Amino acid sequence: MCRPRSSRHEWGTQVGTRNSVHRGLGGKRVEDELRESNKRLELLSETASRLLLTDDPQGLVQSLCEKVVEHLGCHVFFNFLLDDENGCLRLNAFAGIPKEAGKSIERLDCGVAVCGCVARDGSRVVVEDIFNNPDPRTDLVRSYGVQAYACNPLLSHGGKVIGTLSFGSRTKTRFADDELDLMRTIADLVANAMERIRLLDEERGRSEELQRSEERLRLALEAAEAGIWEWNLRTNENIWSEELWRLYGLEPGSCEPSYDAWRQTIHPDDRARAEQAVTDAAMNEAELNIEYRVVDRDGSHRWLMSRGRPVRDGKGRVVRYNGIVMDVTKRKQAEQRERELEAHKRDFYRRTIVAATEGKLVVTEPEQIWEMAGKPVQSWHISGIVDVGAVRDGVIELAKSLGMIECQRNSLVGCAVEAIANACKHAGEATASLHCVNNNAVFVVSDRGAGIGAIALPDIALTKGYTTAGTLGMGYKVMIHFADKVYLATGPEGTTVAVEVSLREPPASPIPRISSATISGWV
Repeated sequence: MCRPRSSRHEWGTQVGTRNSVHRGLGGKRVEDELRESNKRLELLSETASRLLLTDDPQGLVQSLCEKVVEHLGCHVFFNFLLDDENGCLRLNAFAGIPKEAGKSIERLDCGVAVCGCVARDGSRVVVEDIFNNPDPRTDLVRSYGVQAYACNPLLSHGGKVIGTLSFGSRTKTRFADDELDLMRTIADLVANAMERIRLLDEERGRSEELQRSEERLRLALEAAEAGIWEWNLRTNENIWSEELWRLYGLEPGSCEPSYDAWRQTIHPDDRARAEQAVTDAAMNEAELNIEYRVVDRDGSHRWLMSRGRPVRDGKGRVVRYNGIVMDVTKRKQAEQRERELEAHKRDFYRRTIVAATEGKLVVTEPEQIWEMAGKPVQSWHISGIVDVGAVRDGVIELAKSLGMIECQRNSLVGCAVEAIANACKHAGEATASLHCVNNNAVFVVSDRGAGIGAIALPDIALTKGYTTAGTLGMGYKVMIHFADKVYLATGPEGTTVAVEVSLREPPASPIPRISSATISGWV
């Protein structure tokens, strides 16, 4: 027997268990959580903003729910609206089934199929493992190949059903709790927008019902840790929702909602940037999208994301902004943990590489390389591999002018050619320069190609026969072997490598040298 429940209604049995996957150093888990959190915030922000601005929420359901389907990895959705006059449901929007199939369910009786039961009872229904569930009310969605299905009622201010909104998956046998929570929040936002428009259209004077509708919006926004605002450009009047006061760290009604009251809540280090963003948006009649910190009454800091859209009058002039503010502190904290984890990994790899190469390979930052190298003797812009020969000849002549002995000169040129060739291969072009630091020649190559990931750094020094082709890094075996020291700075923005070779004194340890004959045979 099927009994609707307030939290989850399951038809059928749950199969299997959930296992936690522990990942090394927690990096992958943090990265996945951060990515999903960002996507969910973006989806809720866009949904709330568009529903606030539209006069036709029914027409928006199609595009909004298609994005929800994509975010959840679902395959179908159905939005039915209640036809009070005929006592049935009418299909308003759908996706994931052929149009002809959609025509066959344009009218659905209450109590028929899953959506009809939800409309009749006014309670959410979650159906799992449908292929192994013989209940006849799942026949319709089973025929569409759906294995997991969740249907939420669209409720008016008084709890009256005005429709249903449902999502289904053909690959999942059940939905996670956070996915079901997202579906419920989207349904609440859609229902509130429809009810709000209905109330405004029916009777502006019915303030009590409108207040109840706004209360439902407040509850939905509270669940999403969000608040809404309106800024009238003509009167400079500001309207804040009750939840927005809390997000700003203010007692509701403690001051007049205003631009100045808002700016005073912003962290001093973020204030100028946030004000400039608002000014630019208003001057350019563009959308607003900023993130900044606010200072709570207890002195703690929280991160907020504010988005706003301009609203135009009948003549196309922007008369006000409507927007939403969301608390993104958890996302920012996750980003900080990710940065700290990356810094920890890079420091560990840096120390590992220095020890493994007896100090010959130093992983550092671009600024430190340029500070060490100082003013160049000569610089080159390298447009492609065809320029390697000219740079090679230039390095040879400059090394001679610096009094560099032949074996050292050959080592320097060999390292330079290797660095340039790899930079051109992976980035297309590069810059190069030769420097004289004390009694050493330093050759620097910098490119904007994809750098070597931190996880691959130890391999370039520790793995015999390792190639960096798969990571788009430069080849380092020749440079580490023949240079006195190699400095490496690499990241998503590019790679800078410097090779240091003494002018006159070869290293004390016996290292094979490069002959002049070999040098002349290189590009």
